[in-house]
Amino acid sequence: MNINWGQKIINVYKADLVLVQSNPTVIYDMDLNWFHLALKDLEDSEEGMSFLDTHRHNTEVTLGGLTFARVVEIINDYTITFEDDQYAVNLVGANSNVAEKTNVNQVSLRSNNSAGLIVVSGSGSAPTVQQIRIEMDTNSTQLQQILNDLISKATKKDVINASQL
Repeated sequence: MNINWGQKIINVYKADLVLVQSNPTVIYDMDLNWFHLALKDLEDSEEGMSFLDTHRHNTEVTLGGLTFARVVEIINDYTITFEDDQYAVNLVGANSNVAEKTNVNQVSLRSNNSAGLIVVSGSGSAPTVQQIRIEMDTNSTQLQQILNDLISKATKKDVINASQL
């Protein structure tokens, strides 16, 4: 990865990405925390120190037991150009405006921004269906009570047991 400082273009090469599928379609992942750290390294270089920051970064924040996603925001009129070829790039690990700041070519960009992020310790990947089921089973009593409370407030009638739905 490099930056054309004069034109404010961040160049990302296929070699910078993680290949996740090669057939029938070529798909890469770009970890946005890696991207943030690589940009900071370029900004801190002798060449980059005299230029405006490329991005803003907010790390994961846990509030009320929910871990909100990392955010990487490209700023100061910088744009991103992925090495031109026919492949897709999944933006993973953070919310970002990378898709909006990418110069259009043959690369298909897949952005999956969300309000929250489930962090699975040690694996760095999304939870499995089994892990989600275990979490749901663990919290089913609490979820049932929340649902009952909502139904009660909505209907102003006797509480219906969520297990009856």
